[in-house]
Amino acid sequence: MSFTLFAAIIIPASYCAYGLKGLATLAFAFFLPLYVLRLIVWSFWSRLRPFLAAKLNPRAWTVLTFCIWGGLAILILVLAPSTLLKTGKVSLPTWAQIAGLLIAAGGLMMALWAQWLLGLQTTILTTRIFDQEKEDDPKVIATGPFALVPHPIFVGEWLTMLGCFLLTEQISLLGLLVVALLIDAFAAKGEEKDLQARFGKEYQAYRSKFPSLFRKRND
Repeated sequence: MSFTLFAAIIIPASYCAYGLKGLATLAFAFFLPLYVLRLIVWSFWSRLRPFLAAKLNPRAWTVLTFCIWGGLAILILVLAPSTLLKTGKVSLPTWAQIAGLLIAAGGLMMALWAQWLLGLQTTILTTRIFDQEKEDDPKVIATGPFALVPHPIFVGEWLTMLGCFLLTEQISLLGLLVVALLIDAFAAKGEEKDLQARFGKEYQAYRSKFPSLFRKRND
């Protein structure tokens, strides 16, 4: 709820202050730190998860990731207009910009909905570290956006970035989307391996309902 309120304030404020370029800068500040941290964490997941579970609790993990994320976001907010947005713009018709706004809003809603179902402590990741935070036994989530796609947070983020590109016309956001697709392909492999080890046949039955985007289907 607090994040949604923050987004509801900062997004209009960025637009009012800097126009569409402000929204592009905000997209970079939000997503680029996310993918840097996601790449680092999933690269060392097998060693990192036991360490985090032993040394941190869900609240401490959330505070830590938001502090790191926030620090990188501030740095990017300073660099984005002069560095990351140097690639220029394309000229798109008004209908494409309107479509971009709708796509970005829909993608953001999907990602936030999926994040809420998983729990805030996942933040950078898309799988839980601390199962004990749930009163019930942990189980595979197959409701809401997870009933539509196996990686709704990833898909929601992609749609948001695509929509931001169409809306702001900033070519560099396409580069950010490519980075997101590559890192999420890597993260999805780690996530699915982790979930398969923890939930076994339950996750296999859930995952078999969807086409495999990131790996060969296991027969």
